[in-house]
This record gives sequence, C-alpha cells and structure tokens, in this order.
Amino acid sequence: MHDEKLQQVELSLLPGIGPVTVRQLISYCGSACGVFGTSEARLGSIPGIGKKTAHTISAGRDQALARDQLKMAAAFQASIHFFTDESYPHRLKQLEDGPVLLFTRGRPAYDRQYTIGIVGTRRPTPYAISVIRKILNELYHYRPTVISGLAYGVDIAAHLEALKLGLPTIGVMGSGLDHFYPNAHKNIAERMVDQGGLVTELRFGCKPEMYHFPSRNRIIAGLSDVLLVVEARKKGGALITAAYGNAYGKACFAVPGAIDAPASAGCNQLIKLQKARMMTCVEDIVEPLRWSKNPVNISTFLQGTPEARILEVLGNFPEGVHIDRLSRKTQIPINKMGVYLLNLEVRGQIKTAPGHKFLLVRK
Repeated sequence: MHDEKLQQVELSLLPGIGPVTVRQLISYCGSACGVFGTSEARLGSIPGIGKKTAHTISAGRDQALARDQLKMAAAFQASIHFFTDESYPHRLKQLEDGPVLLFTRGRPAYDRQYTIGIVGTRRPTPYAISVIRKILNELYHYRPTVISGLAYGVDIAAHLEALKLGLPTIGVMGSGLDHFYPNAHKNIAERMVDQGGLVTELRFGCKPEMYHFPSRNRIIAGLSDVLLVVEARKKGGALITAAYGNAYGKACFAVPGAIDAPASAGCNQLIKLQKARMMTCVEDIVEPLRWSKNPVNISTFLQGTPEARILEVLGNFPEGVHIDRLSRKTQIPINKMGVYLLNLEVRGQIKTAPGHKFLLVRK
C-alpha cells in the first residue's frame, strides 16, 4: 500500500496533467501503480491521453519529491487522500474536476449529512457579521459542517462562529499545509484542527499565490451542499465560488442588501440574475432542502457496492452515460465495469442506449 500511496503522489505531481486526465488514466489502468506499469505506447492509445501526455508520464516522475511529501505529511500529522480512497470526501468524488489528491489535518467532517459553505467579502460590514452569527445560531440544531476559506472578513467570521458554537468547521486553503494565509489566522486554523480540519489540494511547500485561490474556491463549492454568499462586492472570490456552486448544481443562496450598498452589489446581482436564491431567514434553506434536526454521517449509507455507485450516478443522468464517463464518476476501472453492468442489466435495473450509453430503468 505504501508503494501505491507514493505513486499516487507521484501521479498528482506530474506537470501539465490535471484531474480529468488522471481519472481517465485510473479508469483504464486501475491504480497509480498500474499507470506507471503501463508502457508509453499503451498509455498513448488510451482515449484522451495521446503521445505527449504518455511521454510526460513515462519521463516526468519525481519520486524524490513524492517521498518528501510523505515525510512532510508525517511531520505535520497530516493525511493524504487519493480520489479513489474510501477516506476521500464523497461530495468531491462526484466532480469530474475534483482534486486528485487532498492533504488534510484534523478530522474534517466533510461527510456529515449537511454542509454549508459561507463566503463573502474580506471587508464585511457589521450587518454581514450579525447575519453570520444569526444564521449559524439558528442552524445549530441541524449540526452542519461549516466550510470556508480562512480569509479575512466573512470567511474567518464563519469559522469563528462555528468554533464558538461547537460546530465542525473546515478551512480550505490556497497553499500547502505548511503555509498559512493570512498568517494572522494561524492560531484560529490550529483550533480548527481539533474541531474539524484543514484541507488543500496543494502539496507541502506551495505558497499562497493568487492563482491558487480560484481552484481553492471550487473545493469550497464542491464540499458544500448549500453555498451562502453573505456579502460580496461586484467582483471577488465569493462570486467565483458561487459560479462553481451553480456549475456543480449546489443550492446557492445570497443575502440581499441595500441597493446602494457597494458591499452588497454582488449578492444583489446574484439574486437578480437568478444565480442564487434570496435568503432572509434560516427557513429559506432548511425547508426546500428538507433538513432534519437529526443529521447523520452520510458515509454510513453512501459507501455501498460498486453496483450501488453505478445506479447512483446513472440516476443523475436521464439521457444516459458513456462507459468512460461512468468509470470516472464511480472510480470503477473500465476493465471491471463490464461485469457490474451486465449484472444490473440482467436484473432489469439498467439498459443500453444508442451511442454505447447506459440508462437507469425508471419504474
């Protein structure tokens, strides 16, 4: 297993190879060891890979850097999760562009039944802070995990209120776990390790560069069932997070503000363009989403058989799914997929459609 983890890290470090490509490689080769054990010519014949990427895989391995990452993880008492691991967040498994590798500290409660991402401006008004306090106090009995990005303003206000209430809270970082941004929040982040955790897709040694934060925002959106923009100006990271939330089919909400308030211009625009529902009270969230005050850990019922994962994915695609995409979404290698599909088809639970797609039989 140690060799597989090492090669998972190596695979994630390959230059110019993103999450979609890695998922395609794993779906055909079965594992990171399988990828590196496949000839360059064979890799080049995998759909969507090609000769250039195949050569990068064969020639671009950096085992020394990968070993350093494992050593750093041990030194920081951090965990490394590959997207095929059972410990990898279920919500991110559903995203084709989800991180290949996650570095975490603490015990991030990302698989609780309810998660809410709270984002907004770095220069909030007292109104925004009071809204955060009110919303989280009223959501307390639903025990949601509170997710944000550790930044100044709305982000850190959400983390602090969650800590105060004893709610699990996750900080998604735009740097490696050995760099904090802003450094002023380092002590708060350390408290969060004991009441949730820290998550990043960036390796140890990565500093908080500005171009890291849009990718960080997609993880916030991906981990959240509900995404709440409390206060946002016309431009900023909160609107990027909301855009990811819409793309991922998340329930996006925005808190309205005065029409002439610059700090609320982004929220008002999201509502106006119907990219977020208006939130004026907690019931706006819990009633349409049917939240219960007795939440459970979703890992207890989402970790099932391969057939169950296939049916779950097909349920989201009434038009059908090609086997390549189905393999990526379920993290089931193509060379094993055929048996499961045959079993489901024999039982009448799925059927084939033109274009080599598979459909859920709806009864």
